[in-house]
Amino acid sequence: VKLAYQWYASGTAIRGATGSSYAIPATYVGKTLTVKVTGALAGYTTAAKLSAGKKIAAGTLTGATPTIGGTVKVGSKVTVKPGTWTAGASLKYQWYANGAAISGARYSFLTVPASLSGKYLTVKVTGSKTGYSTLVRGSSSKKIAAGTLSGAVPTIGGTVKVGSKVTAKPGTWTVGVTRSYQWYANGAAISGARSATLTIPASVVGKTLTVKVTGKKTGYTTLVKGSTGKKVAAGTLSGAIPAISGTVKVGSKVTAKPGTWTAGVTRSYQWYANGAAISGARSATLTIPKAIAGKTLTVKVTGKKAGYTTLVRTSVGKVVPRPAASAPAPAPAPAWVPSGDLDCGDFSNWSEAQSALKRTVAAGLGDYYRLDADSDGIACETLR
Repeated sequence: VKLAYQWYASGTAIRGATGSSYAIPATYVGKTLTVKVTGALAGYTTAAKLSAGKKIAAGTLTGATPTIGGTVKVGSKVTVKPGTWTAGASLKYQWYANGAAISGARYSFLTVPASLSGKYLTVKVTGSKTGYSTLVRGSSSKKIAAGTLSGAVPTIGGTVKVGSKVTAKPGTWTVGVTRSYQWYANGAAISGARSATLTIPASVVGKTLTVKVTGKKTGYTTLVKGSTGKKVAAGTLSGAIPAISGTVKVGSKVTAKPGTWTAGVTRSYQWYANGAAISGARSATLTIPKAIAGKTLTVKVTGKKAGYTTLVRTSVGKVVPRPAASAPAPAPAPAWVPSGDLDCGDFSNWSEAQSALKRTVAAGLGDYYRLDADSDGIACETLR
C-alpha cells in the first residue's frame, strides 16, 4: 500500500504539508490540526482516513536566566546579559530596585541613579515570539553601592603672604557635586576659614598653608582632596614718605607728618641732623635745638605690625638756618655835652666854678675847661 498525507488547519488543507510529519508554523496557533492519510494499491479501491482534530497550542520559548554586567554602584552604567533564547525571540527589559520597577528603565543598560543607593537591583527579560507563549526571566539581585566621586587635587592661587587674599582652585569634579573648603596652617584648621578664599592672618606667618576641598553628592561617598603646602611669608607694609611740618629754625617746634600707612600699623619716630640721630628725639614733634643750626634735619618713621616686615620711611631733609649775628649795642648818649669854652673869670663865685668841674668829670670829660690847675679836684681856687 502506498500512503499519501495531507495536513489541515481547521479543515483547510495546508499547502505543501504532504509529509508524514509537519512542523507547525506560529500562524496556525489556536487552530485545529488534522491529517488525512490516503492509501492506494493496485487492484484495490483507494481509501482515505482523517484523524481526529487537535487544537494547536502556543509554542514554548526557552531563555536563560539573565545576569547584570558592570559595577553596581551609583553613577555606573550596568548592562543586562540575557544569555541564549529561542531563535527569533524578541526581548524586552525592565529594571527593578527592591522589587519596584524603576520608571523609564526599559533598556538593556542602566546608569544607576543616586536615588537607588543601598537598594537591591534586578532586571527582568521578557521574551516574545509570534505563536509562542511569553517567557519572563529575572536576574539575581545585587546591592547598589554608593557612587565614587572624582575630583582634582586643589591648588592655591595668589601670593601666599600675610594680608594677601588667596583662592582655592578646585579643578574639575564630578558634575553636580557640592564643594566645601577648610584652610589649614601646619595641619591645624584655621578657625572660620571655610570659604574658597582666605585673607591670610598674621597669626600664621611662617607656617605652611594648605586647603582641603570636600565634595558631596547624594548617593556618592564623600571625597576629600588636599592641596600641596605653601609657606606663608611675612606681609608687606605700605607707608607714605613723611614730611616735616612747621618752620625749620632754632627754637621752633616741627612735626613729622607720616601720611597714610597700612591699617593697624604702629609707628615710631627718630629725628636726625646731617644723618646722625638726635639724642632723645623720638617723638612725632621736635623743638629744634641750637646745636643743629646749619645742619640738615630729617625724620625717619618706622612702621611695625605683627606678621609684617618692618618698614622705614625717611623724609626729605630741610636745612636749619643759623641765627643772625646780634648788632653791637649803641654807645650811651652822654649825660651832658659841654658847649663853648669857660675859664675862672667866667664864674661869679667859686661854687659855680666847682659845679662846672664836677659836671665835666661826671660826663667823663675830665677837667674839660682846665679849671683845676693843680689837679687837686678844686676849681678856681683864686675865687675862694
